[in-house]
Amino acid sequence: MHKLQVMEMSLWEIQALRMKKGMTDAQAFSQVEKWDGTTFGALYRGMKSQPHWTEELIWKVGQAVQLRNHLAHNFLREFFLAVESQINFEAGVEQLLEWHGAVDELAEQLDEHIKTLGGAQCDELDDMTRAEVEALRPKAWPLNRQGQSE
Repeated sequence: MHKLQVMEMSLWEIQALRMKKGMTDAQAFSQVEKWDGTTFGALYRGMKSQPHWTEELIWKVGQAVQLRNHLAHNFLREFFLAVESQINFEAGVEQLLEWHGAVDELAEQLDEHIKTLGGAQCDELDDMTRAEVEALRPKAWPLNRQGQSE
């Protein structure tokens, strides 16, 4: 689930690259706030007709959306409701490892696609930009819904 949530952030990055130049910080943060209220599936559906996608890549992202929904709504329930046994446990773990590999592969493909759109990986940012990004990270955990430390 974590890897799929990070993948959703890759879609956010693609959307951010498509923001109009000259937006104020408030406008940009307002847009990000809208994305935060959007499901992975809705974000995908809103983006899948954008011309930068290859058919294969957008199909794979659609499969990732389906996998995320299956994990959230079926797999975990089924995994923990099945009769407890070593065989069932190993079968579940084997399935998760298979999906893990597929999600990793797609994440790498998305990273490469983002580069073609003008995006950069964190390790490719200059020191000043990296410091600006670091300054935005929360300093404490847990955070309440308003993003403030409790």
